[in-house]
Amino acid sequence: MKLKKFNVVNIIVITILLIALGFTTTLAVRYWNEVSKLGNITISIGSVDGVELTIVNISEAFNGVLVPEGCATYVGEVEEVEFTYSVSLNKEVLNAQNLIIEAFDVTIDNDTEYAHLVQVYIEDELGRKELDYFNEVVTIKIVVKILEPIDAIEAAEKGKEANVENSEIAFEKIRGKHIGISLRFSIEPKK
Repeated sequence: MKLKKFNVVNIIVITILLIALGFTTTLAVRYWNEVSKLGNITISIGSVDGVELTIVNISEAFNGVLVPEGCATYVGEVEEVEFTYSVSLNKEVLNAQNLIIEAFDVTIDNDTEYAHLVQVYIEDELGRKELDYFNEVVTIKIVVKILEPIDAIEAAEKGKEANVENSEIAFEKIRGKHIGISLRFSIEPKK
């Protein structure tokens, strides 16, 4: 009897995890390392009935090396990575809803210690963008950049702001690691 309960619970948990995995994914970028895979998004509709929100990744695969601004010196190194999404919303809710895009759960190699060095621009805003949605289809541009790790000693030498305690340790912990960024696309009633 206990064996059957255990199997049913496992099946339910696995099913929920598979459904969650289907709706949650991550942009993949590697810091100072090559990457060629894009990730997914989270679609959050809320409690609005009759809403059809469709999101399609229309970006080309990224092949290159992401480096901080001013550090691109070799072929293939880039100072930003751009992802583009086509977002469509059914006509019935266009005039009543705003589209909200947010970056959240930023990690470097599944760790948040240096996640503050990753900058995610959604259109022209850092981290979050609210759009007054007038067209059935809009193109959303997401740009990912990474800041150079700078400690207090380097900050004094370079005239910049420190963003880590020890830049060498930070560099070694993030160099070549997977940068995970989850995106949330949702709609909210217009104010």
